[in-house]
Amino acid sequence: MKKNNKLYNKLFLLFLIFVSIVLNYNSNYNSNNKKKLKKSSIIINTLHNFFSVPLMFYSLILGNHLQHTVLLLIMLIIWYIYDGKCPVTINVNKDNQMNQDERFKDLIYYIEQITGIHYYYYYLFVLIFNFVMIYINDPIHNTY
Repeated sequence: MKKNNKLYNKLFLLFLIFVSIVLNYNSNYNSNNKKKLKKSSIIINTLHNFFSVPLMFYSLILGNHLQHTVLLLIMLIIWYIYDGKCPVTINVNKDNQMNQDERFKDLIYYIEQITGIHYYYYYLFVLIFNFVMIYINDPIHNTY
């Protein structure tokens, strides 16, 4: 069965929508300062959740390892430029007068809390997985 068919894409989109809604509804994002987030920040957080989940699971679920690797590398470069922080989170924290070190509580945050494994190691694992899959699927190296 081909991984990139329409059914997988639709299921993945439904998964993204579900996870985004659940994470926003149950988020402890603003737990440290007990202020209510501005509506614009809630919308940004929902979009952040919607796009951060694919950055974690895109190639693992749908394939497309090269595209996922490029997106991950761009994200990591942006984080490097902003001293290991997401610029969206920095903006939301600033806009809501929150602690600038407060992390966005997306799915990878909760995975990190449960496993104790820093999110950089997760992304390193995904990058290695993607590079292996790109190498295996390369017709030049696939001679059997």
